[in-house]
Amino acid sequence: MTWTVIGKAGEASLSFLVDEDGVSISGEGQSRFSPTTFYVNASKIEALPARWTIYRAFEASEAASFFSLDVSTMKRLDATAVKVTTEAISIIKYYDAIPSYVGFSIFLPDAYFDNVWQLAKLITRRPNMTYWLRVNFDGFSPRRIDDHPELLTYEEWLGGRPYISSRASISRSFIFALVPSDTGSVL
Repeated sequence: MTWTVIGKAGEASLSFLVDEDGVSISGEGQSRFSPTTFYVNASKIEALPARWTIYRAFEASEAASFFSLDVSTMKRLDATAVKVTTEAISIIKYYDAIPSYVGFSIFLPDAYFDNVWQLAKLITRRPNMTYWLRVNFDGFSPRRIDDHPELLTYEEWLGGRPYISSRASISRSFIFALVPSDTGSVL
């Protein structure tokens, strides 16, 4: 399954931050989720607003550990493993706030982060650009499977359990791209 977030330079706020988690890029956009399975009624989340932050994994490993906390199991990502990751790690959470939104925390290895940083700077200089970020993930399990507690059900995710796309089986789990706004759809 794929989750896509679309934003426009003129409409979405993009921010660059340096704090205890190092350098990060944040933004807001419109999410698009289309389940590929029939057992998930995704009408509640099909087009929720999205808030996202992209971090350099080495600098923000403790933040990854914090955002990945699963209160139902009290397990989280190992900060040491995040520091040395060679793949993107995406954490997707549902926030039942007013209004509800989907939060994406993405942790990238150094070279990958540097490339995204350059693209994000282009957005701030070119108001006619549209960006999109895409996160691939396995999807939701139709029911709880005791032998595989890592499989997440839709109801568990709506209840606050984070989805973590850090498994090696997911290739190209994160993509960030820019296109001129006048080219039409980015999907």
